[in-house]
Amino acid sequence: MIAQLDKAYLKIAKHRVCTRLLSYLFYEGRPLTTKGRWINWLIFLNFQIFSRIPAPRKVIKPIFILGVGRSGSTILGKILSIHRNVGFLNEPKAFWSFLNPEDDIVGSYNQLGTGRYVFSEEDATELVIKKAHNIHGWYLFFSGSRRVLDKYPEHIFRVPYLKTIFPDAKFILLVRDVRDNSESIANWSKEKTTKINGEVHDWWGKNDVKWYCLINQVARKEKIFRQKKIDFKKIDDHKIRGEIEWFLTMREVLKLEEKNDTYLVRYEDLVNDRDNLLDGLVEFCELNYDATLKKYAKSVIRNNKEKKIILSSVIKELKNYLSKLVMNSDTAN
Repeated sequence: MIAQLDKAYLKIAKHRVCTRLLSYLFYEGRPLTTKGRWINWLIFLNFQIFSRIPAPRKVIKPIFILGVGRSGSTILGKILSIHRNVGFLNEPKAFWSFLNPEDDIVGSYNQLGTGRYVFSEEDATELVIKKAHNIHGWYLFFSGSRRVLDKYPEHIFRVPYLKTIFPDAKFILLVRDVRDNSESIANWSKEKTTKINGEVHDWWGKNDVKWYCLINQVARKEKIFRQKKIDFKKIDDHKIRGEIEWFLTMREVLKLEEKNDTYLVRYEDLVNDRDNLLDGLVEFCELNYDATLKKYAKSVIRNNKEKKIILSSVIKELKNYLSKLVMNSDTAN
């Protein structure tokens, strides 16, 4: 449904529906694999205007959901969005592309031909900081919210950049069993792939631009991949690509998981220990208790039976290396 407004959300969270529609229509943007991309000009015009006007509401302790896409980040974002103080931006890549065109690693909003995975403190210029605070501040004002919740999984590679823009930010690190995660990525690409004017648009962006950004800017710096001498150009299986994206992301999670401003969430815990996990997460985010979060979570989260998915031989050893972050994972043979 539009703006991810399912029946349970409409029934339980009527008080947040307008905020979700505002986020969807004026802030999140439409990537290549979606319809209604004509509205992007209006969204960027909105950014142009409000980036220049000091906002009436201050941006305090924004919350970021980071990790690998297809790991439950959308449902977690929707659960937290029900809180009366939270304004949820679901992958607002248009906004981040407006701040820095190189942020667009899938090719949805610029014509650069490539993007950039890793951003550092130096990329957070005074102008970028000013624009980000102005736009988010106005978003809080119009949405009647107090806290911004930004779900953009690939930001896991840009935490220093985010912390320079928002020094008091909080980061939720979401992880999921690699087998389920990679299969979900493969299924998504199977369902969403489009071909327009000779271009292929799927999980890996316009003509694989995201895939090559990931490999050239992140994977080739990893010793374990250099040692294996993998020919990435020959890997076209979406599941294997998803496993590689998972591994590289988990490397970043390991670097961040013990920081005071981060909170590690396993998707399997969200499914099997829902109430306790949400209690801890709400406390970490410094939000007041809101019973509707658990009510909505109970209505939409189902315990799925474990699927036996065979991992590619390239990734089996890497899975063992990071197995402590994965629930219910078998040891590779």
